[in-house]
Amino acid sequence: MSLLLLCLVLHAPELVTDDYVDDARCARCHADISHGFSTLGMGRSFTVPGPETAVADFSTAGGTFRHDASGLSYRMWLDEAGHMWMRQFEVDDAGDEINGVDIQAHFAVGSANHARTYLHRTPSGELWELPVSWYAHGGWNMSPGFDRKGHDGFSRRVGRECIFCHNAYPDVPMGDDRMGRPEAFPETLPAGIGCQRCHGPGRRHVDLAYSADATDEAIAASILNPADLDPAQADEICLQCHLQPTSRLGSLVRPFDRGDFSYRPGEPLDQYLGHIDYRDATQRDPFEVNHHAFRLRASACWQGEGSLTCLSCHDPHHKPAPEKRAARYRAACLQCHGEQDCHVEVRTGTPLTPGADCTTCHMPTRRPTDAIHTLITDHRIQIPPLDPEALRAPRPETSPPTNVEAHLYRGDARLADVLAGAGRIVSNDNAAATVLASQLTLDSPQPLRLIAAEGLMESGKSQQAMDLLRDIVTTSPWIVTGQVNLALLEAQLIGPDAAIARLQGVVLETPLAADAWERLGTLLWAQQRRNEAVEAMREATRLRPVSAEGWRHLGGALASTGDLLGAIDALQRAQSLHPGNAQTAYNLGLAMWRLGNPAGARRHWQHALGRSPDAPKLLKMAAIARVLPLRPAPSPAEQAAGLQLARRWASASPEVGEAKVLIAMALLAQGDGMGATSVLQQAADQGADQAAVRMVQAMLLHAAGRTDEANVLFNRVSKAIDRPDRLTMLRSGLLQRGRSMLSE
Repeated sequence: MSLLLLCLVLHAPELVTDDYVDDARCARCHADISHGFSTLGMGRSFTVPGPETAVADFSTAGGTFRHDASGLSYRMWLDEAGHMWMRQFEVDDAGDEINGVDIQAHFAVGSANHARTYLHRTPSGELWELPVSWYAHGGWNMSPGFDRKGHDGFSRRVGRECIFCHNAYPDVPMGDDRMGRPEAFPETLPAGIGCQRCHGPGRRHVDLAYSADATDEAIAASILNPADLDPAQADEICLQCHLQPTSRLGSLVRPFDRGDFSYRPGEPLDQYLGHIDYRDATQRDPFEVNHHAFRLRASACWQGEGSLTCLSCHDPHHKPAPEKRAARYRAACLQCHGEQDCHVEVRTGTPLTPGADCTTCHMPTRRPTDAIHTLITDHRIQIPPLDPEALRAPRPETSPPTNVEAHLYRGDARLADVLAGAGRIVSNDNAAATVLASQLTLDSPQPLRLIAAEGLMESGKSQQAMDLLRDIVTTSPWIVTGQVNLALLEAQLIGPDAAIARLQGVVLETPLAADAWERLGTLLWAQQRRNEAVEAMREATRLRPVSAEGWRHLGGALASTGDLLGAIDALQRAQSLHPGNAQTAYNLGLAMWRLGNPAGARRHWQHALGRSPDAPKLLKMAAIARVLPLRPAPSPAEQAAGLQLARRWASASPEVGEAKVLIAMALLAQGDGMGATSVLQQAADQGADQAAVRMVQAMLLHAAGRTDEANVLFNRVSKAIDRPDRLTMLRSGLLQRGRSMLSE
């Protein structure tokens, strides 16, 4: 073995999966169970999208979807190599695509029994949810939570908490799965929830099974068999993922100093996880996509832990034929109920069918509030609804409730108050931060202290947040989130030097920490350390190319340093990722205009106005581009449109005199010299740009036949400003228009 290879072996990090094996090794002895499990939803919960795993329509006609609420369109396709891509784009007034961006889908979440959602992995190792999903009974539509006007686009990060339940454990270094560490994943991930999520790590079991000396008893004892647990313990194996009070608020809190992937089947779940429920007076019968065990526990049939479990109805290894499933469900019900208890004929007027499936009536299919484009079985056993179709009716996307009361639903009762407070903070109710912080001590688990610090920071209690974060990172310097947040507070309360030094230390120790690179770049730029800032911003966008904010910062910095081509590329990426951002569109058009592409500038300003109709900077640029195009001269219709934009600019920014200068120019072009003179005087009285005012005055003199005076005044002004460092877009447009008019 070479010295280099030996060093790599000696220094290989311990992984959270070191005691696990590839599930394919399980199949060598348990072929029937392995095959059966692969047909279940859990066995197909995570995959790499491609021709072999495709369930969606990727054809030219079927792979396109328009989202009316946001005005965005999407195109999904498989390239020649079989990789899946998603293109987001808009269509401008001319019917052409604008602001298009292509994002590769590296992974697919979901069995496709109901739906399949797609994830993009960035070079930082982070996973990001794509905005369009495939639904088994509807095709392409917006992903859960995205069916609204201002949806998250490509900015919804998928963390370890999500992957914990949607897949087997990834090969991440031990400790890197703790709260506060970057949410990074390796390039290769498992293909679905495997055998060991229920049976525990299997390496010792497999090693013994392949050993000639091991006894059958030793082999059997080396792996967890859930059947050997008491019913309540066995149920917790399912509850690690299937007991979620709500997905739209912070209902799952991991309060202990341990990694997200540290849970092992058979251990008490409340030593790993706390479940928080929210009482909401506006919602009497909440139903969400992951409400299986939660709703079952709301049933009168459930009489406590172990009384009625997931396995009462579900086979964890095989997917029975429909008739066998119905018989199993019916048998579970008949353990307590007799056939004479069924009143379906009285309730619905439908004759009782021999061998009928009780769940069809008593566990109806419903449309959940958090995944509105699919239908899920309601696991609360109930009196059959009189109108089951009403439960399946289409519903709009709604925001999470805000007027709620948090309480511990299940978990360590000794932590009831702090867990409820942490849940409120995770749900963006930062009013709980002060109370939670007062309940914690130096010995409290770091995750709870970190949640409290972030809540204090978000609620504006900066000094308290900084003091708490300093305590946290002093004892746990590996908490990157704490270090980054502390640096931001230090920059705000103390000064930038310490903050910059802290962030430089973070990226040196954790070079894939995209958050740290983004914050470092902005702080360096504020300190006029431009070269270092641009370098940090470039690294941030390399690590996290789906961040519109990162590209916007980089584009602005490049424009300021004179790299207009680079600025246009960066700002175009930012605008495509987050269409309609007024500041991005303003900077993008300005860079195009400075580079000699006024048509492109005008197109972007005008289009962005559709999303930000009251943005003063966009109104300004769009109005100037309409009233004073570099070429050709504006038509009457263009002039009328320009006058309207100029008036909207003046209305949005009444204190800006230049808006009235532009109104005066538009009125002059329409032949209204008297109106132009009056408005121009108002502009002058407001202290508008004197050079702009004088140029319009010269053109008014020319229109009045006072040609010599007009030429003298115009030449004097143009001589003073006709150099790059003194020309604004307004001045340039007026300069060109004046020269054209006075030469006639």
